[in-house]
Amino acid sequence: MLGKAFGIILFAPVALAYVFTMRQCIVNYFWSGPVLLFDRFGITNYRKSGHLIPWTEVDAVRIEAHQSSTYLVLRFRNANNVLKHFGTSRMLRSVLQRLFYKGFEGRVKLTSLSFKRSEVLQVAQALLRNSRR
Repeated sequence: MLGKAFGIILFAPVALAYVFTMRQCIVNYFWSGPVLLFDRFGITNYRKSGHLIPWTEVDAVRIEAHQSSTYLVLRFRNANNVLKHFGTSRMLRSVLQRLFYKGFEGRVKLTSLSFKRSEVLQVAQALLRNSRR
């Protein structure tokens, strides 16, 4: 009896992570609206429930290719803003920061989208410049 309870305790987090990941994949697959919205306020990521990253917190933007994926890399003015927008779990913050974010940088994955790299970068940089006026 104790063995089953121990097995359930070990298996439950994996099963929950799998269910939440599959749910997000299904939502992303059937999403028909914009995935990323660039406007004068910032970048809205509809894959992350419409989360807005304001231009006032961003210092610079660039495009980066890494392991057959393309990312819009945002350099933030404050490292805490990276964690605020990209690492929501307190327990995982230090792990996320070490694995995915180099200091003040956060990455938004673009590979699965239809886009031209130069156009995305030009729009993001123009909006960033205009936000500073």
